[in-house]
Amino acid sequence: MSVQPFAIQLILGVCPSCAAASRERHWACGMQVQVQRPLVVTLVLGLLLCVNLSVAAGTRVVEHPRASDMQDKSASRAVSASRPVAASREVAASREVAASREVAASHAVAVLVSAGASATSAVTRMLDPGVRSAAALIVDQRTGTSLYAKNDTQVLPIASITKLMTALVVLDAGLPMDEQIAIAESDVDRVKQSASRLRVGTLLTRETLLQLALMASENRAASALSRVYPGGKPRFIAAMNRKAIALGMQHTHFNDATGLNSGNVSTARDLVQLVRAAGLNPYIRAYTTSASLDVTSGTRQLRFNNTNPLLREQRPVNASMWQIGLSKTGFIEEAGHCLVMRALVAGQDVVIVLLNSQGKYTRIGDSNRVRQWLERLHGRADNVATAAPTAARTSRQPPEPIRPGAVAAASSVTAASVAVGARAVAAPGDVRAARRTADRAASGGVARPSASIRWSEPRRSSLDIESADGS
Repeated sequence: MSVQPFAIQLILGVCPSCAAASRERHWACGMQVQVQRPLVVTLVLGLLLCVNLSVAAGTRVVEHPRASDMQDKSASRAVSASRPVAASREVAASREVAASREVAASHAVAVLVSAGASATSAVTRMLDPGVRSAAALIVDQRTGTSLYAKNDTQVLPIASITKLMTALVVLDAGLPMDEQIAIAESDVDRVKQSASRLRVGTLLTRETLLQLALMASENRAASALSRVYPGGKPRFIAAMNRKAIALGMQHTHFNDATGLNSGNVSTARDLVQLVRAAGLNPYIRAYTTSASLDVTSGTRQLRFNNTNPLLREQRPVNASMWQIGLSKTGFIEEAGHCLVMRALVAGQDVVIVLLNSQGKYTRIGDSNRVRQWLERLHGRADNVATAAPTAARTSRQPPEPIRPGAVAAASSVTAASVAVGARAVAAPGDVRAARRTADRAASGGVARPSASIRWSEPRRSSLDIESADGS
């Protein structure tokens, strides 16, 4: 029996033991209970109050955590529900930040790449002249220092660059330069079928043939010079190869005097030695840099032009023109277009060798690129500023007709100078005398060779003066 119904029965005056009895018993018993009601009611009411308070408190104590948990759960659910949204917003924001950073980084990289490309391009332009020839070498004439090299040790055919060695061997021989030599049938090119305006039977002096071989690259003239050499062409070719060895040209070999034979091979580095040796001879310098030459033989008058178009650009002398002290071109299919020069560029005396240029004008374009590159390196284009005044004071006439004794002396000095790698040390007095004689020859005081020769403003620069005086 629960406490609460029992207490209610007591409060109502009903005895729990007789509740189901008759009315009379109930009242009799009830009278007895009512006597004790005040005390019992007080006790019961207090007990009920305590029980109800305790139950209510227990209910509150039990229900409060549940409500708290529910609130916590609802809050956590709200937080959990809000977390994906916040997370997605944070992710979106972080992605936007990352994207903006990437964009900024890409812009920065683009700027850096652009700046780097510009800097690299500038450095490249400073370090590389952009030569397109297969092989090239640029050397300081005075010090022998290489300024630029490209495949400079590659052995290649050299075509008519050969004629510089032909000239050295002819001059070394000390043969009479006014000796008349006829063009023979054997001088006609039957291999390459190269053209020539020198007909078979044409009679010219050795000096004239040498001038035509060097300036106009006349193959029949070079062939005739080697044919009349003591011992004939075989001895001449042997002398060419000995000269190459004497000059330190270790990778050079010659098979003929014209350069039409593709077996005439060398390297750009070896050819620098050849140019430096040839540049020590004033006659070779004058003959290779003459713009044109008029030759009268019999009833025919012929004008031969220099094969290097850069020499035709030296008139008038100004800042855009070249100052060339020695030049030789060459071409056969196997060798491509070749060019060697000694020139004054930005105040610097340089030797330029260009081999196997593809295209008729590539070697000329390379020459101009080299000149611009040297001017950028020096920060000025002062080649004319230093060379033009001297060139203007220099006689425009060629050297005197070559004397065998002077040729032998000059050749011995050339070989000795190149062998030791030194600057020329010989014969400034002889050269000055030669020039005085040339001036007298121009005025009619000295007989000219039998073939009538008229020079058309031969090119001479300060290089002529320096080399002749021992540089």
